[in-house]
Amino acid sequence: MEQLEIPTFIETIDEFEIYFTPLVEYNPIEGSMDDELAKDTIERVESGELVWFCAKVTAWKAGVELGEDYLGSCCYESFKDFYTTYKEDYYADMRDRAISQGKAKIKRLLNDPSQSALSAIKDNLNG
Repeated sequence: MEQLEIPTFIETIDEFEIYFTPLVEYNPIEGSMDDELAKDTIERVESGELVWFCAKVTAWKAGVELGEDYLGSCCYESFKDFYTTYKEDYYADMRDRAISQGKAKIKRLLNDPSQSALSAIKDNLNG
């Protein structure tokens, strides 16, 4: 998916670095809400008052992306509003899911009997 901006570091939780990236939203505004609201939203997006995007939140450790979550059809006054003003809305859930995925991936890799998988994760975690 095409990025609209470079990933933005948001915070560190449980030693995971959390990033937000706005992506191009390919779902049209029409059909995502009632017709009257869609018309107003399209006008406001076209004028720059609002942004329409797909949110991507990722969890990284030792330079490796270990978890991710996506939410499409986001509409805010700015990309930043998604993870600041409305932080406890969708962003918090997405962050928690990305961290959970990251923890599960580390556990799977550390329990993998394959020497290459174990070496790769140890190298990345030890920096």
